[in-house]
Amino acid sequence: MILKHARLPTSVLSAWLALSALGCASEYKLGEQTPSPGGSLIAVAYVRMGGGAAGWCDEHIALIPKNAVVNPAQIDKEIASVFSVSCDSIVKLTWISDDELHISYTIGDGVSVYQRSRGFEGHVRLVYLPQP
Repeated sequence: MILKHARLPTSVLSAWLALSALGCASEYKLGEQTPSPGGSLIAVAYVRMGGGAAGWCDEHIALIPKNAVVNPAQIDKEIASVFSVSCDSIVKLTWISDDELHISYTIGDGVSVYQRSRGFEGHVRLVYLPQP
């Protein structure tokens, strides 16, 4: 048996691509901004979410200079995020000094986590403290 491939009209393909692109868009919600002890850096918490009804959500921590514009979408594009975790986790930030930040987070029944060992071009040591 030989199957012939049917061509879909261009309008149908265009509509499908447009709807697919909408489902991939991220929304951002800005959270707390925690300055380092000397005030030169800010740890910015933000939530990135999307996916419609099935949805996904993760919380990010990024390190930026004190005079930088705080825009989560731009921070995401610049890959300034040093940590991310599933949204069902509780995150707490504690600056120990201008070059050391402790990030505490709950793991509950399990979370997905992304962690860098250093942030802000290697100038800040990051210490992670997972909690039950």
